[in-house]
Amino acid sequence: MKKNSLKRIVFFSSLVILLSSIILVFYFNYFLLDVVYVNFDFKVKEDKNIGFNLDQDALHFGIIPPGSNSHRDLVLNSEVPARLLIKVFGSNYVYPTKNNFLIEPGESTLTFTASPPVDMPKGNYSGKIRLVFKKV
Repeated sequence: MKKNSLKRIVFFSSLVILLSSIILVFYFNYFLLDVVYVNFDFKVKEDKNIGFNLDQDALHFGIIPPGSNSHRDLVLNSEVPARLLIKVFGSNYVYPTKNNFLIEPGESTLTFTASPPVDMPKGNYSGKIRLVFKKV
């Protein structure tokens, strides 16, 4: 009896692993177009000077006084229509102007805003933005 139940456990475990693998392959080949990560950073500081960085290796928001904001544009280029889902990691104060929307083939611009609140401690902040492009 024990040998029979062990065979069932092995069979069902193998079946679950096989089905999971098939679903993942199907998902990545037929629904997911691309996943892109973009770094961002900003400095919260009381300063009469406004700082900015135009390097293209990340979204650099520069020096932002508490209670104000900074905007940066991200240029997107898609060869096919796609649904774009955005998730920001590392800061609750960086966000896109829109999320979960369709982009058409070609080039389009998406604006991100960094908006530290008045009581945010001074310092350097950074994180990542995940852009998930899905087939329509």
